[in-house]
Amino acid sequence: PVVAINPVTGDPWNVIHVNNAAPVGGTGTAEAPVTSLALAQGLATNPYDIVFVREGNSATNPYASNWQFQADNQLLIGEGSSLELSSANAPPQMYFIGTGKRPVLTSDATAIELRNGAVVDHFRIENAPVAIAADATVTGTANVNDMQISGTGVTGDAGIVLTGLQAGADVNFYNMVLNRMDLGL
Repeated sequence: PVVAINPVTGDPWNVIHVNNAAPVGGTGTAEAPVTSLALAQGLATNPYDIVFVREGNSATNPYASNWQFQADNQLLIGEGSSLELSSANAPPQMYFIGTGKRPVLTSDATAIELRNGAVVDHFRIENAPVAIAADATVTGTANVNDMQISGTGVTGDAGIVLTGLQAGADVNFYNMVLNRMDLGL
């Protein structure tokens, strides 16, 4: 085994593990994951932190998500992602493959609010009034990839809401599927 080193910071990548099928009381390690996104958000406070979300039992009990990145350049990655993580001491590798099934998120507001340098990859968002949003605070780049978004089916729900983005802000969406949305983008 080789520790993956963040090529920007020179430190090992910090990965916070989430699994809603795990016993309560975890610390965010692979052996003792936290059980909710709210707990993970409280632990992911530094740039380049990675929150790795396992499918758990989210197919029947979706993760409640009002996700807001707590620092720039953080990653929110769902199990099954083919995202390759760069390392200063090894070639890029796919660390997040797992079962290949997408963790399911839901929300009573905005499921994911983007921030500068954010990467979101491989989730299914269901029944959120707004699935993904970005506003004028995003002045750099944010990337969203490999998402399935299924709306509430009611007037006013939106898959993606971009509000007041400044010149030079790049919010990139790749491999997206949206359905049952009143407003897709």
